[in-house]
Amino acid sequence: MRKSFFRDKYFNLLFFSSIFFMMSFTTPLAELTDYIELFSSKSWIGVVIAMFTAGALLSRFFSGRMADRIGRVPVMMIGTLVTAISGCLYVFTTTMGLLLLLRFFHGLSTGWRPVGTTAYLSDIIPTNRRGEALGFLGIAGSTGSAIGPWVGSIIKEEYSFELMFVVASLFGVVALLLTALLPESLENPEKFKWKFLKLSDGDLVAKSAYPALIAITLDTYSFGTILTVSPDFVSELGYSYKGGFLLVVVLSSIVSRFFSGRAADKMNKVKLLQAGILLSVLSLVLMGFSH
Repeated sequence: MRKSFFRDKYFNLLFFSSIFFMMSFTTPLAELTDYIELFSSKSWIGVVIAMFTAGALLSRFFSGRMADRIGRVPVMMIGTLVTAISGCLYVFTTTMGLLLLLRFFHGLSTGWRPVGTTAYLSDIIPTNRRGEALGFLGIAGSTGSAIGPWVGSIIKEEYSFELMFVVASLFGVVALLLTALLPESLENPEKFKWKFLKLSDGDLVAKSAYPALIAITLDTYSFGTILTVSPDFVSELGYSYKGGFLLVVVLSSIVSRFFSGRAADKMNKVKLLQAGILLSVLSLVLMGFSH
């Protein structure tokens, strides 16, 4: 009988800290459109989300190398600290320019934390169970992504934007405290040196990765579209708690991860990816016919 991952205290810390991290940065997500209207037109929502993505993209050029040099835990701590700080900073944004800068800064968190988390998991889990473990880690991320927007919508509707952002920050603090309890898994980590931030051509994208890069980019574009338009889409359907829509989306993701992680260890991974992308296409078509 195979040992459960949840009998490992470090896996538990990684799992639950990941839940709180995802809760932290997704709590304001469903209400961003309404928040933007305090400064400008809701048409800015695409730019606001793009700034977050730009921050995440930029930081990933460095975070992977840093995880291999200074350690997994410091990289996770950096990303978690950024999201904990960002939550409170939303309270003090008074212009669209400040909001865009904050979204870029907030995006840095998802360029650091997930990279360190995945590397840490790879260190503590046997190779033949890595897909299954990543599936459970995905459940943690999906759980946080489900709870965050739902809680955010309730707090905003019943109380205020300010309280919603403070709660998001508190979720980040909890994630930070749990992460701080993890021992470093990298053997012989180095002290930080500025040269670690220097990029060369070989540090960007390997040619062999282009097919996967294109496929993943197109698939995540569709998911990004859902995140961007779903608040307005749900409002037009007459539902005020917009986070509830994302809750349903993510709950279905959680259910699938109970099977997909173990399947990735046993079957053709390309076939598994194709099945997932096909389901994504079908779901978008069904959404298009919703009234």
